Amino acid sequence: MNATLPIPERVRELIDRGKQPTDSASYDTPPESVVMTAAAIGAGVATRKVCKKLWTKWRGEEPPVNPADSQVSWSDALIWAASVGAAVGVARVLSRRSTTAAVRQWKE
Repeated sequence: MNATLPIPERVRELIDRGKQPTDSASYDTPPESVVMTAAAIGAGVATRKVCKKLWTKWRGEEPPVNPADSQVSWSDALIWAASVGAAVGVARVLSRRSTTAAVRQWKE
């Protein structure tokens, strides 16, 4: 049984024409894309460093380098992975959206 989800007509038209939706964060020129990507990467790196400092302050020890290591407890591995993953994800979204807004404002 092969179940497929219906595709809205507007999305199908955009796919057929090979265009991105107008509300996406994609731009025609590479410099804008590079700036937005660099901002997202920088936000991710900075957030990870902040999480590492918070973990060290909270637990009194360094966070797990490899959560998959058998020497790391399940609770430490799950807490570290979930907290860093969520924090970095939120930071990347915030940086992408703010950079996109700045680029759009600059283009006007």
